[in-house]
Amino acid sequence: MTRVLHIITGLGLGGAEMMLLKLLQASDRVATEHVVLTLTDLDILAPDIRALGVQVQSLGVAGGPSSVCALWRARCMVGRFRPDAVMTWLHHADLFGVALKCLAPSIRLIWNLRCSRLSPEELPRSNILLVKLLARLSFIPAVIVANARFGMEEHIRMGYSAQCWKVLPNGFDVAAFAPDAEARSAMRQQFGVSDGDFVIGMVGRYHAMKGFDTFVRAAGLLAKKEKRARFVLVGTDVTEDNTELKGMLEAEGILGKVALLGPRRDVPAIMNAFDILASTSTSEGFPNVIGEAMSCGIPCAVTDVGDSSCIVGQAGVVVQAGDDEAMAAAWQSLLAMPEKDFLALKQLARQRIVEEYEIGVVASRYLVVFEEKC
Repeated sequence: MTRVLHIITGLGLGGAEMMLLKLLQASDRVATEHVVLTLTDLDILAPDIRALGVQVQSLGVAGGPSSVCALWRARCMVGRFRPDAVMTWLHHADLFGVALKCLAPSIRLIWNLRCSRLSPEELPRSNILLVKLLARLSFIPAVIVANARFGMEEHIRMGYSAQCWKVLPNGFDVAAFAPDAEARSAMRQQFGVSDGDFVIGMVGRYHAMKGFDTFVRAAGLLAKKEKRARFVLVGTDVTEDNTELKGMLEAEGILGKVALLGPRRDVPAIMNAFDILASTSTSEGFPNVIGEAMSCGIPCAVTDVGDSSCIVGQAGVVVQAGDDEAMAAAWQSLLAMPEKDFLALKQLARQRIVEEYEIGVVASRYLVVFEEKC
């Protein structure tokens, strides 16, 4: 049996945290045993991990002396558990892993990087300094895992060692994210959308890097040509209270054609109501929403950032970031497809995720990394 000790910054609802949970859910319990240590509190996902029979502990890092105590507790866990691999998730945990290796030199340390674009415009100065420090220490881990090729290239550009990298994409639960005709009908009724309407949706928090301005301008262009076009936006701060977003929609004259749903937990059902998922981001690593929509059989129109085009393959359309005219044209080209061709595209989208990104497939690739020597 392979024993893996995971150390992660926290257990909130972030992408890295959710990927860890999905990895544990898909892992072969006969082949692997996992223990999870969180640097901070036992957040939202701790009960879900414990429900799998996986031990979870908080190291209680709060700076100063607590960091020394946390290191000692982690060293004791290494002594008791005797892991074959120690995987650290996110930059702060990577630094903690280096310190732990100083106390336990025999551990096989693996860094797991989820960050993509490393720019002062998108990250606090302290994070940039941490990345630069880790670049100097990047000869220490046996393997560095990235969830996107773009993320790997960004870190190497920042000075990380180019040796022993593995690109392991995010995995998707293709049973949870699956075509669902009943959900499609129920959600469209909830949105006030008819069967004959074309629904273009986007899922993501309200942030400049998500390209909401591009989406709104493209929606305005399409709405002038296609009267049946309707739009659905889902995510944190994507609500009626967002005056900036509502102002953009009013300026394009489409406020009455857009549903602002805010953050939701029923994303698979909502995605089934879409005809197209749009991703208008200016910066991404490995955007989960694209794979989730494709798993539901929803074709995607995406910007060429991060690994978006790699995920879509031939099952959608890729345009340059910030080009609202190209995005609107992409939507129109998909909506103008003959019905049989559009159905074939929907099938191709799901097939691609099932074959390349299903969580069981990705979990098996992780197991190889846990067991092999770089």
